[in-house]
Amino acid sequence: MLDDYHSEGEETSDSDSSTETNVVTSDDELEMPLERKVLYCSRTHSQLTQFAGEVKCTAYASQLRLVPLASRRQLCINPQVAQLSSLSRVNDACLDLLKAKKGGCVYYSDEAGRRCMRDHILAKVQDIEEVVSLGKKLCVCPYYAARKAIKSAQMVLLPYQLLFHKPSREWLGIDVKDNIVVIDEAHNLIDAINNIHSVELNLAQLERARFQLGHYLDTYSRRLNPKNIVYIKQILFIVDALRTTLTSPPPVAPSDCELKSVAASLNGLKPVNKAKPAVLLLTINDFIFSAKIDNYNVFKLERYFERSKIAFKVSGFHEKVTPSATAPPGMS
Repeated sequence: MLDDYHSEGEETSDSDSSTETNVVTSDDELEMPLERKVLYCSRTHSQLTQFAGEVKCTAYASQLRLVPLASRRQLCINPQVAQLSSLSRVNDACLDLLKAKKGGCVYYSDEAGRRCMRDHILAKVQDIEEVVSLGKKLCVCPYYAARKAIKSAQMVLLPYQLLFHKPSREWLGIDVKDNIVVIDEAHNLIDAINNIHSVELNLAQLERARFQLGHYLDTYSRRLNPKNIVYIKQILFIVDALRTTLTSPPPVAPSDCELKSVAASLNGLKPVNKAKPAVLLLTINDFIFSAKIDNYNVFKLERYFERSKIAFKVSGFHEKVTPSATAPPGMS
């Protein structure tokens, strides 16, 4: 939990910065033949399941090598991991089990089992639910078995976020070059891409983050490396700045009623006054300057989050101490 993070390590090679790639690379995968693929993506998993069902009814089903893809949250069969509430926690817990020297994931440890399940997936057209059922039957991880099948698949079914999120696409080994991409319900694409690359924060989340991270720092301040302390204090400052932004009185813009009132008064009618809070839109630079966090290197902090796993550590720490911790008002 208390591994040190050194900013000088940012010059390390790509192999040091990509834990997942090191974990799953095998000679077996390198020997699989490459196939030109049809990448069929849709907005929801249910739509992909429906499409897989339609493919089964065609004359090509018996000869088609199709792989349905989903996130760990949909495909994980490890009860210890699958019960976690958020996708990020599922991902972190999965990777921690894979890196564990003892007591790792029993569903991942069998390399021969993953190859066997890969062949089962490619043998006939299956949807996500059927792949999960197959994994439970064989006691093999469906997520990594499906990933292993991608290279020799002719058709890959995947949700928008796995195709249009570059790190996810690279992690899965999917390349759109020289492949055919089919997008179902493309009118939803702009909203989907915006959602993939956006995040929404509310005051309650910031209050919780401030409390948990502050408690973590207070508890381990004497054991943390000084550079870790500097990074954590910078994060706390930014969280406080965001809280201040959300708690400051919002600007008030003229409402439709007010504009109509002006027009009505000009016509000799009784005006109706009713103001409403305005939606405040800022560019990234304007927001950073208004929040007074322009002197912080947010890209360096992002790398710290990724490599130190501080969010996962703080969450795990808080879960252990919650019964004895005093939560802020409204957090209990």
